Order: sequence, then C-alpha cells, then structure tokens
Amino acid sequence: MKKIVLSRLFLALAVMASLIFAPCGTAAAAKRTDLNLCVPQAFRAFDPHYNTLIVEKVVTSQIFEPLYFTDDNAVSHPILAESHEVTPDNLTYTFRLRKGVTFHNGEELKAEDVVFSFENAMKSPYMLLYVDSIDAISKVDDYTVAIKLKYANAPFVTGLNNIGIVNKKQYEAAGKDVGDRPCGTGPYKFESHQLNVGAVLKKYDGYWGTPASIETLNWKVILDMSTELIALEAGELDILDVPTPNWKSIVAQDKWVTIDRPYTHVSYVEYNHEKAPFDNKLVRQAINYAINKEDVIIMARDGLGEATYTMAKSPYVFGATTDCPKYDYDPEKAKALLAEAGYPDGFDAGPILTVGGTYFEKIAQVLMANLADIGVTSTIEARETASWISDTSAGNYRIAIMGRTTEPDFSFFDIVYGSQYIGSTNQARYSNPRVDELFVLGKGTLDREKRKEYYKELIDTVQDDAVYAPLFFRTMPLAHDKKLNYKYYLNVVKYVECSWNE
Repeated sequence: MKKIVLSRLFLALAVMASLIFAPCGTAAAAKRTDLNLCVPQAFRAFDPHYNTLIVEKVVTSQIFEPLYFTDDNAVSHPILAESHEVTPDNLTYTFRLRKGVTFHNGEELKAEDVVFSFENAMKSPYMLLYVDSIDAISKVDDYTVAIKLKYANAPFVTGLNNIGIVNKKQYEAAGKDVGDRPCGTGPYKFESHQLNVGAVLKKYDGYWGTPASIETLNWKVILDMSTELIALEAGELDILDVPTPNWKSIVAQDKWVTIDRPYTHVSYVEYNHEKAPFDNKLVRQAINYAINKEDVIIMARDGLGEATYTMAKSPYVFGATTDCPKYDYDPEKAKALLAEAGYPDGFDAGPILTVGGTYFEKIAQVLMANLADIGVTSTIEARETASWISDTSAGNYRIAIMGRTTEPDFSFFDIVYGSQYIGSTNQARYSNPRVDELFVLGKGTLDREKRKEYYKELIDTVQDDAVYAPLFFRTMPLAHDKKLNYKYYLNVVKYVECSWNE
C-alpha cells in the first residue's frame, strides 16, 4: 500500500514538473488574437464619407469596403462588386454586386445601399475628387447599379477605392451620431471609441471573405513620440511608425522586423504664379536648380526619403514617368537663369510659408539657405495648419512648402495643375489651356496606351513650366513584432491579411 502511495506521489510531481517547465509554444503559451496599435492624434468620428484625418481613414478602411480596390500597381480589383460593364461612349457603368454580403447589423448588401452611399458621398466636399464626374446613379435591381457620368472619366473605377459603402437603414437611423456608430461590410466591426484614448474593433464573424485571423484591433492615442517608443520597447505596441530620428537605433537593436516602406506622399515647393517674380518661368526654373534635395531629405527626414524630379511616383501612379525635363542641383545654372530673367543680383522672395513644428519647417530652412546661395533673400513664416491652407488656397503667399499623398492615376493631378481648381487645391494658381485639354483627353479614353501618351506630354509641359519644385517622396519606417505576419500596401494596411505565428 505504501508503494502505491509513493508511486502516485511521484506521478503527480512529474505531471506538475511537466507543466511548470513546459517549453514555449505549447498550450502554456496560446497564440495571440489581438493587435495593439497607436495613432499620433485623436479620432473624432468614423464616417467614411466625411473623415478628413488619416488616422480616421486607417480605422474606417477596416470597417467599410468599396466596390473596387486599387492595388500598388494602379490595377483595380472587384470587392463588393463582382464585375462591371461600360457603354461604348464610356459614360454609363453598370456594376454587378456580390451576393450574400452582409453588413455588421446583419442586413444583406443591396443596390439601394450602394445608391445611398454614392449620393451621400456626392454631398461631401471631401469626396468631390472621386464623385464629381457622376451625373446620376440608379438601382437596376437588387444586385445591379448603374452610374451615369457627366463626361468620360477613364480613372473612375480607380477612384471608387475611396467610396466606402454604408448601410442605408443604419446610416439614416444614426443621424448625427453616425460617426460614432459605423456599420460596414468589412472584416472588422466597430466595438468602442473613447475620445483622446483610443478605439477598438472586433472581428466580424459574418464576413463574406476570408475571415480575419486577428480578432481584436486596439488603437491607442499617443500624442508624444517618446511615449510611443517607450510603449514599443515595453511590448505594449506591436507595430509602430518609427519617428525618423530614432530609426537607426530601432534597427540596430534587432528586436523587431524593420521596414522602410515606400509611400506616395510627395513634399514640394510651390510658387504663386500670379505674383512677381514667380510669374516668370525662368525664375521658377532657377529655384528648382538651386535646391539641394539630398540636404533637404537629411534635414527634414533624417535621410529617409526618395528624391524626386516629378510629383507622381512611378510605377505606383498610372501615367507617371521619369522620362521628362529634370532639375538637378546646379547653383551656377540657377544664377545664370536668374540673370537671364533680369535678376542678376537676385531678389527678395519674402516669407516662405510653412507649418510650424513639422518637417515642412525644416524643409524651409534648407530652402532659405539654398536661395541665399544664389542671391535670393527670404524669411520663414510658420503657421498653424488651418491658416497655412487658407492662405495658400486663396493665393495670399509668394512661396510655400507643401505636401500631399497622391492618387494612383495621373488624371487626379488635375487638382494641382488644372485651372478649374485655382482658389482651392491648385495653390500655384497655374493656368495652361493645353494642360487642361490634356487632362480631358486623358480621362476621355479607356485606351491605356493613348492615355500614357497624353500624360507624357502633360508631364513634359508642367516640368518645363516648373510649376512646382518636387523634392522627395516620404518613406514610412516601420517596426513590428517578429512573430507578426504583417501585410501592407502602399497607402493602406489590411489587417484582415495579418496574423500571428504560433
């Protein structure tokens, strides 16, 4: 009897030891199902047609889906639409909707939801770029929608990437609170939001596509960069867009997967073409030659950027090309052009308008030094964002620092070159009838090769006119947990395609 008791005791101790000293990767270390993220500013609301902040769009892109998604090669793929047809005159698009798709409230996606979503987007000033060509939209049947355009617009399907489809019934019922009660068809559904604290999304079990592996997305609002880094080092964050001054240190530690991702955000100098001497092409060309882009990137982004001659990044923007007039760093050529323009001793450029406390202000510092090298004096006037946008849009400036994230088709650059946008996004106040005509021609045909020809002439023209001085494309230095399978696209992350390793 004593032997039996002892044998049972040894067995129990052995079992306990096997549990205590179980190696990692066994049931003692279950696979994670959550993901901890952060954003550098507070969320306000999550209405896909009225969001203006990038941090809000990051969240809404997980909740809402478009009819088509445009990938990094500027190719569109069906999402909520299965296919579409276009009439011979390129004016009417008929979309066949995917059947069996449900919103997060359980209702099936129908044509009336799509019609409502587009009509709602057409009321939003933030969606104008993508819906301005629409004349009318109508329901053909429960799973078919027809959209008639005012004019032929070849990149129309590309722009659909930005129109999230909402549930008509829920959106109308939510009223003014719709931004706090988002309801889409995406792989994640809204769980909660606390102002200045964060937001939580949960996996939607009724998702029509491949289900998400990660079940919970937790976003924390962290306004201070040093606090972000402390949270990453402590394991409280799984992914971080690393501040450029800390990039080399993070890479050297080898604790995370580190990727310096490409990005289509371009930083540039803009001139007011209606104010002397920037109404003179030779002056604009001179300044373009005077700028040392490598110094700009080092000063503004700690070397993390890609110098550019043009506003559109190839191959991510259809029609973009690097085969065009270029302005290399050449101060002597800049001085010769100034002399030819009638300014052999330079001139006073006045204040360089920029946004205070941002890397734009650092760009302005390099620009001021480069201008001084060719005899042009200037100062720096740092503003708050709202004031900066207001004055540059209204033409109340002479020279300024600007930046924007670009769309995947060159036709969308009409907002910075087209004369119809003077007073808003064409802050250079540039007007060239041939440029306007080329944008119309480029949009008016579905023949991709013909469109490339139009855009080649267009790019050659605006480069020769030195409408802007493109500086660099930002890159996105990122660190993430080594156990995380992280899939990213150029301008968006689809967390449904991310997963944890065992």
